[in-house]
Amino acid sequence: MDWKIIFAAGGEKLGIVGRDMIVTDKMWLQGAQANLEKFIAEKQLEEAVLVTRVAHSASGALGTPGFLLVVSDQPQIAARTAFELLTTK
Repeated sequence: MDWKIIFAAGGEKLGIVGRDMIVTDKMWLQGAQANLEKFIAEKQLEEAVLVTRVAHSASGALGTPGFLLVVSDQPQIAARTAFELLTTK
């Protein structure tokens, strides 16, 4: 289940997709990127970030995300990092 948050900062409409866990395998990351891009397009966002508490690799083969990603089990750190990624250019 995803939590989707939309907010405005610096005159831009931005988004956060929150999940408890993600899988860092290449195929899963490609699907996550497609879903994030769909969220950005449908909600007409300038940018969005995926935030998760845990990243797990089922196969042991780690992929590299092609999107903004925050992994932290500390909610305050995750929130600060996501906000900085979205608002610092």
